[in-house]
Amino acid sequence: MKLKRVMKMNAVFSIISGVLLISSNRLAVVMEANRTSLIVVGVGLLFFAATVWLAAVRKTIKKAEVIGIVIQDWVWVAASTVVVLTQALAMSPLAYTFIVIVAVIVSIFATLQKTYLSKTLKDGH
Repeated sequence: MKLKRVMKMNAVFSIISGVLLISSNRLAVVMEANRTSLIVVGVGLLFFAATVWLAAVRKTIKKAEVIGIVIQDWVWVAASTVVVLTQALAMSPLAYTFIVIVAVIVSIFATLQKTYLSKTLKDGH
């Protein structure tokens, strides 16, 4: 099922991102970012990834769960947009570039999850 595949990809991307934010001192230096803030965001991503993965491996997709995941993805994109447009955080230009790239990827996950959820419900799976 395409929806479950996209959800698993979202979870794996979130795990990789979370682990990088938590474990990479070099990333904090390159991004000129507060190390503690990166750890907090990384831990949050790991929790998010766990919920997405668990929702994806269930035998039956729960519509409300997927909608909740899609909403969280769009909140991430919106927050990223605000951070980049306002340059509210004292970070390097490279950090802002990373934020934009991740936001684009997350928006793709959100769009595909919503699209495949609608198709799944329409097809009765």
